[in-house]
This record gives sequence, C-alpha cells and structure tokens, in this order.
Amino acid sequence: MIWDKRLAVTAAALTATIAAAVVASLYSGQEPNNLPAQEPAPGIEAMQPQYPQQEIEDDYLYIIKEYQGRIAVFARGSEVPELIFDKQLKHLPEYDRIQLEEGIKIYSTEELNARIEDYIS
Repeated sequence: MIWDKRLAVTAAALTATIAAAVVASLYSGQEPNNLPAQEPAPGIEAMQPQYPQQEIEDDYLYIIKEYQGRIAVFARGSEVPELIFDKQLKHLPEYDRIQLEEGIKIYSTEELNARIEDYIS
C-alpha cells in the first residue's frame, strides 16, 4: 500500500514536469517584452590584454624587435638598442618570432613593461 502511494506521487510529479516542459517549449519562441535583452557572453577577445589604440601610427615611443637573435628595445628612430634581453627568438612561438622580426611599436611605458614581461617570462 505504501508502494502504491509512492508510485502515485512519483507519477504525478513526472506528469507535472512533462506538462511544464511542453508548455515551456510552446512559449519558447516568444520573448517576454518586460525583460531586458541579454548581452552575449564575452568572447576570447575580451580576455586578451588590451593595449591602447593610437590614432596616429607614427606616435610610438619604442619598438621591440629582433637584434642578433635576441629581443631588444629601441627608442623611436634609433638603430641602437636601449635594452637587449637574453631571451632568444628561437625559443618563442612562431607567431611571436614573426612579430618581433617585423617590429612591434609601443606607445607607452606601461605597454612596454607588459610586452617585455610577456616575452621574457
């Protein structure tokens, strides 16, 4: 007799759950007007370090590039590096090597510190 009551309660709960699911699926195509639209979750781009965008391309302070197989920092317009690091380009991923061979323009000392930390750590 106890099993009959438990079975009846379980069946009633299951029926209510199925009914709620059917009703929800019927109304799922309609968006309530009183709820604000949800913004999409941030993508991987939002998690990348953000460096300031410069309006004038030639307004950089430094350039980080390859110098004798190593990472070096040059002041704008200088052919002599101000800093040379022991980190060799051959130990970096290909993408980083290509960027450093072309040279990376740096617009602030904060960006310079962040980039150096990324490359030498």
